[in-house]
Amino acid sequence: MAELLASLGSAVEGHLWRVIAEEWSASSTGEAIASLDEDQLVSTAHLINLFPDGSQLIWGGLVGYPQGSPTADIKIRAFDSTSWDVQSNDPDVWETILRLHPSAQDLTEW
Repeated sequence: MAELLASLGSAVEGHLWRVIAEEWSASSTGEAIASLDEDQLVSTAHLINLFPDGSQLIWGGLVGYPQGSPTADIKIRAFDSTSWDVQSNDPDVWETILRLHPSAQDLTEW
């Protein structure tokens, strides 16, 4: 997850995130992830730091809010630690995803 967020770069740099972690890989950060309240918002940098050394969000999601906005503009959903769905109304996010993952597909349903 940290790799995905870092790869999105400036498109998510100032975002605050709500973490919905149903399952994550065992790691030294597991307690920190488990202690996050679903109503708590964390910065992109803090979120990246929560998942060092290959730690993974196996099932769950992230909801990203541009700083100062009450409306989310990006949602990321993890599937079995092997796949991610990214939903966003920000064209910069979509362009970045396509540049990094040319085989990405635009899903008609979430």
